Amino acid sequence: MHLDAGALTDFARGCAVLGSGGGGAVAATFAVAEYAIEECGPVRVVSPATLDADALVMPLSTLGTSAVAAERIGGRGEPARLRDYVERVHGRPVAAVMSGEIGGLNGCLAVAWAARLGLPLLDADSMGRAFPRMDQNVLELAGVRPGPAVLADERGRTLVVDRVDGVHYELLARAAVDVLGGRAIASDYPLTAGQAAAHAVQGTVTQAVCIGRRLAETVDGSSGTHSAATPTGPAGPRGPGAPPMSPTHQARSDAASRLPVSRLTAKVSSVQRMTHADGGGTIEVLLEGIDTDTGRLVLVEARSEFVVALEDGRPLALVPDVIALVDVATGEPVPAEEVRYGLRVRLLTLPSAPVWYTPEGLRLAGPEAFGLHGLGAVPHHGSAAGNPPARTPGAAA
Repeated sequence: MHLDAGALTDFARGCAVLGSGGGGAVAATFAVAEYAIEECGPVRVVSPATLDADALVMPLSTLGTSAVAAERIGGRGEPARLRDYVERVHGRPVAAVMSGEIGGLNGCLAVAWAARLGLPLLDADSMGRAFPRMDQNVLELAGVRPGPAVLADERGRTLVVDRVDGVHYELLARAAVDVLGGRAIASDYPLTAGQAAAHAVQGTVTQAVCIGRRLAETVDGSSGTHSAATPTGPAGPRGPGAPPMSPTHQARSDAASRLPVSRLTAKVSSVQRMTHADGGGTIEVLLEGIDTDTGRLVLVEARSEFVVALEDGRPLALVPDVIALVDVATGEPVPAEEVRYGLRVRLLTLPSAPVWYTPEGLRLAGPEAFGLHGLGAVPHHGSAAGNPPARTPGAAA
C-alpha cells in the first residue's frame, strides 16, 4: 500500500492509540510527515519479506521529552545526514526505513523520513506500541544488539554508540540527549530485512491505519475516502481457497485485524498527578461510567504511558496491553498528560504483540517493570476472564 496525505490522518490517529497515552504528541510529527508527503509524494509501505534478506534497514526514533520534540522538529536535511552516516558505519546502502516505535510521534516521523529519502517504509516496527525505554523493544528480546547506534541532532552533531547491551545503551543515549539539548534522532538496533521479517512486530503500519479509520467512523458514521490506505496483497482481504500465507504475511494480517475494544464510556471524575523522588511521575484518572455504564468506576494509572485500568480492584487491562482514552466527541486519543476533569471519554484496550506476553517480554515490559506489584497474572493477550463484554469502538451498548 501507499500512505498519502489522506491515509496519513488515519495512520496518525492509530499511532496515538498505540501510544497508550504516551509516546509523545503526534500532532508535530504528523505536520512534518504531511509536508514531506506533499513535497516528495506518497510513501510505499512494504513487508520486510519482499526485500532481499541482507538488505540494510534503518530503524528511526526520536529521543527526548515530547515537549522539546514538538519545538525542535528538525529540517529537510536531517534525514539524509543520518542516512549517510549510517551507510558509512555499515559500508552499504540503506534499503528501507522502519519505525523504532509505532506508538506516538515516532510513527509519523518514520513516514516523513521515508518520504524525504525516497525509501520504502517497512510495515513493521520494534515495539508494536510505545514504551518509555529504548531497550523495551522486541529486537532486544530477539538478541539483536543496539549498536552500532547513530545519534544526531538537527545541527548535524553526531555520535556512535557501540559494544553495549540494551541497559547501558539506554543510559548512554539518555546522557547524550541531555548534552544535545533534550532532543536527538537515533538509528539503533540496526538490522537486515531478514532480521526484521523474523523479529520485528509485523503489520503495525497497516494496523495503525485500520485503527485510525475505525475511530473516524465512530464519529462521523462514514468510512470517508481511504483508497490510498486500502491494504492489498498479504495484508488485504482473502477469499476461500486462497493459498496459505507465509508466517510474516500472516503476522501482518493478524496485526491489521487487531482493533481496540471499548471497555467503558465515562466522564473523567478526577485527575491526580504525583511526582516521585526519582523524577518520574504517576497520573491517576478516575472514570465514572455514563449512559449504559452508569454506576461503574474505573481507575486508570499512567507512568509515561497508561499501564493499568482497574475496576473493583481487578485489572480490566494491564501493561503490556495497550490502554487508550478517546474523546467521545472527536474520536481523537487523549494523551495522559492532557486528560482533564469533565472530559467524556471511551476507554479502549487491545493486546500488544504476543511476544510481550512471554516470560521474557513480561520481565522487560510487564507490570513489575513499571513498579506494579500484586495485581496477579497479566490477562492473556489483554482478555481477562470475567471482564464485562467488550465492544468495538462505536458499537451499540
